[in-house]
Amino acid sequence: MKLYTKQRNLKSFGLAFMLLSSSAIFAQNKDAVVAAIVQEAQANSQLENYAFELVDMIGPRLVGSPQMQQAHDWVVKKYTALGADARNEPYGEWRSWERGTSAVTMTYPRIKSLEGTQLAFSPMTKEKGVEAEVVAMPLFSSQADFQSWLKTVKVKLS
Repeated sequence: MKLYTKQRNLKSFGLAFMLLSSSAIFAQNKDAVVAAIVQEAQANSQLENYAFELVDMIGPRLVGSPQMQQAHDWVVKKYTALGADARNEPYGEWRSWERGTSAVTMTYPRIKSLEGTQLAFSPMTKEKGVEAEVVAMPLFSSQADFQSWLKTVKVKLS
């Protein structure tokens, strides 16, 4: 009985030693892998180039827009160049929408150009534009407050 217990204790000790040794080796390898990733990011990062191409060259990528498809194609091209098997996969039908030009001009009490942009999927305005009272949007404490304010600004610009 005692021999069996000693053997079992030795086996347990051996197993514990192996686990501790392997976790120490794993920790060293993990540290080496992390260090290699950091080194690669610092020495060979393409982040600035990729951000420039996506943000400045392709621009906003609203779902259904031509820029979204252009960005998809860009990613496939980059991944393929890096040796990855990449392709575009359809994942739904989307309405296409592309932001056009916006011009906002205050006409009263004096003429002044203002900065503004239309919301995504907004319909076009009439060729001569629209004229409406402008109101400032307040801060709301709840959705109910917003909904009740919304009723008061129909046919106004905010």
